[in-house]
Amino acid sequence: MSAKVFVFLVFVLLFAVSASAMVFDLVDPASFDANFAGATANDRLGFGGVAFGDADADGFNDDLILTSYWSDPFGRSKAGEAYLILNVGSKSGEVDLADSANFDANFAGATADDELGSGGVAFGDADADGFNDDLILQAHWSDPFGRSKAGEAYLILNVGDKSGEIDLADPSNFDANFAGATADDRLGSGGVAFGDADADGFNDDLILQAWASDPFGRDLAGEAYLILNVGDKSGEVDLADPSNFDANFAGAAAGNVLGAIGVAFGDADADGFNDDLILQSFYANPFGRIFAGEVYLILNVGDKSGEVDLADPANFDANFAG
Repeated sequence: MSAKVFVFLVFVLLFAVSASAMVFDLVDPASFDANFAGATANDRLGFGGVAFGDADADGFNDDLILTSYWSDPFGRSKAGEAYLILNVGSKSGEVDLADSANFDANFAGATADDELGSGGVAFGDADADGFNDDLILQAHWSDPFGRSKAGEAYLILNVGDKSGEIDLADPSNFDANFAGATADDRLGSGGVAFGDADADGFNDDLILQAWASDPFGRDLAGEAYLILNVGDKSGEVDLADPSNFDANFAGAAAGNVLGAIGVAFGDADADGFNDDLILQSFYANPFGRIFAGEVYLILNVGDKSGEVDLADPANFDANFAG
């Protein structure tokens, strides 16, 4: 069975109805506006990240990225692909991604087994031009600098300018490439987010995560990297070099796997800036509760620098325990 993604053009329900009245049967085409079908068997469209953005800089977040982490572009087994679809609201019915007329650009993983798109994907304003038209794609099983499964993240500015098949094996097709610091870090397996960490008015600051890293010798504690003004970065950016990031948040204990799932910026302190950060450790053991999980709130995160150890309560503002 092909993988499918359903798009609903119903954004907010302003009234309460019973649960039974809210059942939509996706067998019925009347229940959705468009249905995007994976291009080939076993592509696994819809397993990884998905995001809306303003790729064509028309002032609307009406452009969509879909990912197929097991697809085989250029014959590269499980290299993975990401599809850019501009003005997605104009699509309707069954949309077959095997037909290149149904998308605007298709990003191909650089090498076999990279699994581009298996983790999060995000739009932001990396170049601070006022448009949410810059894209992060991640490939958690890639081997930068020969580091097995260190993982990589690709920054593509003004992504709406891209068209057709875009091969990420070609450095001219991206603006910066962030490489996991050590083998098996799995940078790019979890969530990724843009925000305004430094409160300069632009969502041009980036969080990348490496859930399998071992900060302070803590096996699988996980790490999250904060990179301010990310649009200033170019070429190969090695996260083994501390000069390439502004702060690095270390999981509090071995096995916490900080960064394996979602991450988010917001305005928790209501100061008008998207500069507060949520990080998650779903395998943490708060109060001795095995795998209860923890969530950390860090206000004004742009004030942090260097190695930030989440084992120290002074380094976060609140910690929510499962």
